[in-house]
Amino acid sequence: MFPFPSSLSPAQLEAHKLLAHLLATLKDPESTYYPRYGHWIVRHAALEEFLFRCVRPDVWKYLSSNRNFDSMKLIRGDLKFEGRAVYLDGILGTDKNVRVYVGQSNNLRFRVGQHLNFRYRRDNPSLHYHAMLYSIYNVFSILAILPPPNKENQSLPGMDCPDLLLNVLEMWMCLIFRTLPDETLEKWFPEHVKVETPGRAGMLNIATPIDQGGRAKEWPDLKMVDDPLVQEYLANERRRNHVGYARAEDMERIAAERKSEQPEEKKVPERKIPTQPAEIQPSYLDLNGFAISPATLVFMGISVVLGVALLRNGSRPHLRK
Repeated sequence: MFPFPSSLSPAQLEAHKLLAHLLATLKDPESTYYPRYGHWIVRHAALEEFLFRCVRPDVWKYLSSNRNFDSMKLIRGDLKFEGRAVYLDGILGTDKNVRVYVGQSNNLRFRVGQHLNFRYRRDNPSLHYHAMLYSIYNVFSILAILPPPNKENQSLPGMDCPDLLLNVLEMWMCLIFRTLPDETLEKWFPEHVKVETPGRAGMLNIATPIDQGGRAKEWPDLKMVDDPLVQEYLANERRRNHVGYARAEDMERIAAERKSEQPEEKKVPERKIPTQPAEIQPSYLDLNGFAISPATLVFMGISVVLGVALLRNGSRPHLRK
């Protein structure tokens, strides 16, 4: 845990507004997230301060700087940490654009190892991994950590449901770093906080973090994202699965495209069944009108051989004793 700042910097003031609005929305009885998050947030009055204390000080230093890729490298942290954490992957693409992905894990060291494993990325395609494929350099950093889940920490705000705590932390970091599509950010940003900021990095998060572990998930429409890498990823996904991230009104169009792309079925010619039985080959030899079977021919041959042998034996002279 890190100390709560005595005075808030401009970056921290903006982060405070984003967090306060996020928690207020989640605990609103009219919100679809209220059944899952509402009572939990109300039960922990000091949750907002506790979340602030989970964020590493190097994150606030970065947010107070010019926010370029070089300063992003300074966030870092111990990537061998095996506890719960929210992390960032800053990616410098081959097009020289910087993009950012924010994630969470119950074991940071293991999760970063998965991201760095080529076979794992190949078998689990995502926008994040597509950006890594076309990257010059990427850097992992720790944004926030949770205390270990022991008995002493069970009484801390929100620690009775660490999965919800991680979801809120990840969502908060996604809002701060603007790593979600604008369509999603505009739904969760309070008034007087701009989505666009100078030097903003490209987004690589698609799913809304607070949906993780729940039944319903919100999938934004990425067709309007002004990033060639995102559009290239969507095109690859459509070719691979015939599925795109689309709103409900687009599903009918996608289904029609999928149907039109399917090859026509080839008709198999029907087998013709003969109306008359096929001609059966005779199993006998026809000699000038006489029908002789193969067995008869064999018997006749054996008889001739035996007859010749007997004749030769009878014609030999017998010797007297």
